[in-house]
Amino acid sequence: MRQNSYLSRFWVAVLALTVAGCGSSSTSNQPKPTGLKKRVLLSNQASNTVNLLDAQKDTFTTKNLGASSPTKLVTAGGTTLAMDNVTSQITIIDDPTEAVTFAAPIADVPFDIAITPDGKTAWAAMRNFGFVQSVNTATGIANPVLRISNARRLAMSPKGTKLLVFPDPQAQVAPNTSTFFVVDTASGAVTTVTDATHLDQPVNAVFGANETQAFILNCGPECGGTTASVVSVDFSAAPAFSANIAVFGATTGLINGTNLYVAGTATTPPAGLKPV
Repeated sequence: MRQNSYLSRFWVAVLALTVAGCGSSSTSNQPKPTGLKKRVLLSNQASNTVNLLDAQKDTFTTKNLGASSPTKLVTAGGTTLAMDNVTSQITIIDDPTEAVTFAAPIADVPFDIAITPDGKTAWAAMRNFGFVQSVNTATGIANPVLRISNARRLAMSPKGTKLLVFPDPQAQVAPNTSTFFVVDTASGAVTTVTDATHLDQPVNAVFGANETQAFILNCGPECGGTTASVVSVDFSAAPAFSANIAVFGATTGLINGTNLYVAGTATTPPAGLKPV
């Protein structure tokens, strides 16, 4: 089992740049909003805080938000989530007021988190017990768990209708090591996708511009498989795969327009590919 290691234990610099008006008044036990036009949120696991950075001046502010052992941050719709690395909870932050609204309890320690684009629903993958669970960010109340074996990584679709769940290690997942799961976020229905031809230790995904296309990252040798690759899957009807594109490694990715950037650790370069 690979360890849950997003970034270092001391500093976690995360993609949480938010632009928000800060005219709302804070509660009596929360510091007033900083009034920053642009800010970056940094999770600091060592001090159990989320720090605020002035993105225009590239300087820290004096404001910190309390969060138990925060690591990964995700943000959407005026809400930021901080993943707890030790405790079974998710910290929910209201961006306009720069205040922690809930330390929402969930069923187990999360290994990954995701948020719907409207910021109304948080999702957590809990690998140890094989759970995936959603949380209402307005109330901090968690919904019943969905049982998905070895749930490790999550990928949310652009409109939030689909959540892809990737198990790890795949060797412990039935029916084989070429599987991921699709959650219908409205109903909670779970669909198993298995394809030994196109999937080789699938570990993550990046959605395109719509709900019907995602690029699956096949970890390959880095995760005990054969070939690292990227493969497109169409969800218009039954999942349909394109031809695989071999890469050096594929564990994380970022899409920018029509360009997909993929990163991973190569063990042996695929035939025909050379480092640049």
